[in-house]
Amino acid sequence: MLSININYDSQDSSKGNNGQLKDVAGVNGSPISVMPGFPDLEDQFNQMGITHVRLHDIYGVGDLDNGAVAGLQDNNDQLISNVPNAQAGQARNFVARFGNVRTIYPNAATGMSQGNYDLAFRDANYDITDDYIRRIMNNNASVNPQGINREVLFRIGRTIDSGYEVPANFDIYVTLVSTLVQRYSQQLNMSGIPRKIAYWEIWNEPDLTFFWNSNDPNRYYEFYSKIAWKIKELDPNAKVGGPGVANGYNPGGAYLDGLLSFCRSNNVPLDFISWHYYGNNTSDPQNIIDIGNSIQNALQQNGFGNVESLCTEWNSTPQASANVFTKVQSARNAAYIASTLIYMQSCKVDRAYYYRGDGLSFGLFNDEPNPANPNFKSFCTYAAQAFAMFNQLHQTPTLLTATNTNNTGISVLAGKAGDTVKILVANFRVDRSLSQPNTLPAGGRLYQQHYVDSGRDVSVMTDDWTMQHYFAGKNPSSLNNNNIVTQNQTVRQIPTNATLTAKNRDYSNSSGGVSLQIVNLPMDVQSVETRRMAEGGDLGAILPPTASPQPSFNMNGTTCTVTDNGATEYSVTLYTLTLGNTPTNPNNPTNPTNPTNPTNPTNPTNPTNPATPSAGRAVEFRTTNIFGQNPHILMPASQVPSNFYVPIYAVYQMVMSVANIGITRFAGNVGGAPFNLFPRTALGPNVTRAVFTLQFTRSGYLRDILQSPSSSGLRITMHGQRGAPYNVDILLTYQYTASSLI
Repeated sequence: MLSININYDSQDSSKGNNGQLKDVAGVNGSPISVMPGFPDLEDQFNQMGITHVRLHDIYGVGDLDNGAVAGLQDNNDQLISNVPNAQAGQARNFVARFGNVRTIYPNAATGMSQGNYDLAFRDANYDITDDYIRRIMNNNASVNPQGINREVLFRIGRTIDSGYEVPANFDIYVTLVSTLVQRYSQQLNMSGIPRKIAYWEIWNEPDLTFFWNSNDPNRYYEFYSKIAWKIKELDPNAKVGGPGVANGYNPGGAYLDGLLSFCRSNNVPLDFISWHYYGNNTSDPQNIIDIGNSIQNALQQNGFGNVESLCTEWNSTPQASANVFTKVQSARNAAYIASTLIYMQSCKVDRAYYYRGDGLSFGLFNDEPNPANPNFKSFCTYAAQAFAMFNQLHQTPTLLTATNTNNTGISVLAGKAGDTVKILVANFRVDRSLSQPNTLPAGGRLYQQHYVDSGRDVSVMTDDWTMQHYFAGKNPSSLNNNNIVTQNQTVRQIPTNATLTAKNRDYSNSSGGVSLQIVNLPMDVQSVETRRMAEGGDLGAILPPTASPQPSFNMNGTTCTVTDNGATEYSVTLYTLTLGNTPTNPNNPTNPTNPTNPTNPTNPTNPTNPATPSAGRAVEFRTTNIFGQNPHILMPASQVPSNFYVPIYAVYQMVMSVANIGITRFAGNVGGAPFNLFPRTALGPNVTRAVFTLQFTRSGYLRDILQSPSSSGLRITMHGQRGAPYNVDILLTYQYTASSLI
């Protein structure tokens, strides 16, 4: 068992952004279905807490001049590996055609080859990209109870396998881009998006010749310079950068250091440098620190110390195969993901975008039955749960100093806010088979994946729903594409300058769980909620269920020790510590001071006076047989003990458990209500246990408060419609009395 010390009183300014959590859990892909056969995932993206999306490889959406030819390259196997063999050829044709007709400028290549601006703009098709960006940003309120405002990074270029020849006319290409900047950054009424796109990434992986068929970096520098200047001319506040290199670890490389040197020498705008990291060479998540440090050195050496560093693609491997697609969704890769997200807090990574977040190959969602109940489909994968668990740390963004565990299999990140401490522990043993495309996953079984539904030709996808969902209401039979150009033999690729190596680790202590010592706590720990992701675990909700049994914890003075034997290899565990009681008595740490008696402040020791709440005091409310349309639970005042007194500014924890129905949202903070109510845990269709915090704005007996005209009670809305009774249990526990509302 590995012992880890966490200091509540010490903010770790070496991590995150000066000690505050960085939002590095963005994704490539789309919560809106990219093509037939793949699900809409707005609810899942929201429950994961995804706030940043890179518009890349969405097959026409955000693409300027796609010219895909079926079977021209092997990378199409990203989508074809999961298709039944008999349908593979048809699927390749479908994917190429589908992405081409959704491209923004269907005549761009022809116009550029002829030097004809008008031809390049002919039949411009903005509507589909407008529609996707609107839906990504508007974020359907019915599945967005947290009010997430999602931001989009616009990658300028093409979807994978949609042509690798360099654009024939840079000046025309710049004009095409300028129209998009006007549309998405200046005159938003043109597109109807709710807020402007702030980040513009110029091309994708020009260091790979099957994305940019040139090994002369100066051609890319010229291309970048023209576009960057035009964007800044139109929107001086826009952030421009690139090049999204495939080889993020390449000190002195032509497309990283070379671009930085060019921009410095020619005063070319550069707000961020972007790069990719796939861990298939080492399968070691800690290598992200090596890359982040290398990028930081390159920025500082070239006078760009304040420029942002964006990892715009990452995963454990880029090698497409059915074996890999199962591996990247497994608990092993979930532990890899959580470890990488934790390590990103310790190096120069300002934002990051996982490849990818949706239901396509390499994605976070599949078509598997739930391991805990095979009669139902999984809501997510283990990899998706890792993202959701990491994003829970945004509730406690001030990062705490913790024991350095880099030489073990454990990575840990702890944060605090108010009366809560959250600790994320990932346990990952480096496993080279994770990224090997021809090796079966651990256990030998492949997960069932979504795959493209190519049963219809694109031209006959003319039913109203399909046209609206994938083509913004356009009839696809009327959409053409003239961007296919001759694809020449790829030139010799520039070799990289360095390779990464796996770190040496000692796994002897980290394989048997963890012992967490949280020191210098200002209050007692009232409860520890532990959620654990592990292979075979329940995938019915975006957050894994609470661990069973829950680990033990105890207070000794100002230190809480959590002992958890279950945090074993390839698991990810999230601990939520709720602090309560009153501050510990510094003169006698084993005897906490008593809460003040609001009726008689000079006599806080009268246990018979109901006006004196005691730490840990709980009242259980049980309500049954609630049913009907859009059912809800209203805490009944009649079930509250008549002498249950609530001091002003008292803070309570409410735990609600329901049977056979999910908790998706809450209401109850009506105007004039004498309390504030907000959830502390994620809500969703499969959530049957939720924790809320109650903050009272006046004192009085709780029964009277709930019966007052200004209060509608504590009303919780359930998921769906149900005509049969179901049971609800509510546990209300006093936490502490604040001097004022938080």
